[in-house]
Amino acid sequence: MTWKINLLQNVVDIYPCSIGLPDGDKTWAIKQGDIYLGGDLWLRGVLYCPDLKCSLISVAKLLKITKGSVTFTEDLCVLQVRTMKTLIGAGEEC
Repeated sequence: MTWKINLLQNVVDIYPCSIGLPDGDKTWAIKQGDIYLGGDLWLRGVLYCPDLKCSLISVAKLLKITKGSVTFTEDLCVLQVRTMKTLIGAGEEC
């Protein structure tokens, strides 16, 4: 889900959907669309929640579409093709 509407393509209105946040608060998703991640990677059906302060990615959804595996360390995240361990992407703590 994201708070930046400009990240989304193929945006459509949805029936407002309540989203529970880790701190116990709630917010509302009011649209959904697709986010381009690069290469041939798209996340489809990403919720737009204008009151969020950051974007959140579904690791499970990402792994499903890439057929990948993910490794987290204290300051790094690596996404690889499950069978050949080819690097799809990596990110590190800022």
